[in-house]
Parts: sequence; structure tokens; C-alpha cells
Amino acid sequence: MGNAKELKWGYIAPTGECVIAPTFDGASDFNEGLAAVKVEWARGYIDREGNFVIKPEYEAAEDFKDGRAIVKIDGEMRCIDREGNFINDAAISQPEQKFETGYNPQYELHDGLVRFVENQKFGFKDKDGNVIIKSQYFEATDFSEGLAAVKKGKTSLWGYIDTSGKLVIPANFRQAKSFHDGLAAVLMEVE
Repeated sequence: MGNAKELKWGYIAPTGECVIAPTFDGASDFNEGLAAVKVEWARGYIDREGNFVIKPEYEAAEDFKDGRAIVKIDGEMRCIDREGNFINDAAISQPEQKFETGYNPQYELHDGLVRFVENQKFGFKDKDGNVIIKSQYFEATDFSEGLAAVKKGKTSLWGYIDTSGKLVIPANFRQAKSFHDGLAAVLMEVE
């Protein structure tokens, strides 16, 4: 294939600087200082420096909440602690399926702004309904930590705007998630 480029997930800081190299086949948000990432078929957890703290051995891995996470191993749902030890937790239910389409009919206020759709484009209003950022984006996430990921057109790349609508992180990403714990997962081309 020569110089074919791959797409891999990594993490950026609010400055746009890549702080965890794009080496993952899948990536979730950071929660409680850990993020579930996918390497080939397996999922594990990394810390904010990109080091594995729980090795990738799970078929599925949910975000940490209250010091525990639900994982799937050998077809069975189990609960683990932050060191990867199994916890006897009889209250495990199937995790909810998550769909990240950028569209949520029940928009909520985030960082003082709420997403809206007009003429099939996303924009942002304040709590009183005043348009702060006109509807101009093909896709947009809610604001989180002062930034929202936006995409101008169907084939455009993703970038990040601040609450004034200024593009503060250039549109260089194939996919982009919201900032959590100071980092955002992004999908980018690698050599």
C-alpha cells in the first residue's frame, strides 16, 4: 500500500496540542482520570499520560463511575475497580447502547449555551433563547469545558469553537469528541 494513511484515535489538550499519540483503534472520554481505549479487538484503560493502567483484554469497556467500570470478558459482564480487579457486584445490568450522532432532540444547557437546529444546521443559543452562534454547522457537540466540536459540511473535518463561536482548534480531525477532564479524543490520519 506504500504511503496509505491509517486513521487512529489520540487525545488533544484545549490548546489543540496532541498530548496522547494517535495509536488507538477506538477511544472514549476520560472519566475519573482513566479512558477506555481499543487496540485491535481488545479494550483497556489508559491514564492521562497515555500509559495502560488496565491492560487491553476486554471485549467491551464502559467509562469509570464512582471508582468502578463495567467490562465484558469471555462474553460475561463484570465490574472492575481502578486497578482492574473484579468486584463482586450483583447489580450489574447491560450497559446502555451509546449512539454518538451529534443529534439529540433534548438539547440541554452546557457552558451557558444550548444547541439548536435551524435549516438542518446546528447553532447555539443562550438560556434566554438568544442566538449566540448562528446555525451554520453540519454537526456539533454540546459545549464542554468551554469548547464544542463542530463540522461545517458533510465531508468537512472537525475543529473546536469557543463559546463566542471563534474557531480555536483548527478543523484537522476526522472525528472529535467533547472535552472531559481536560482532554478530548480525536480521530486523525497517521503515516
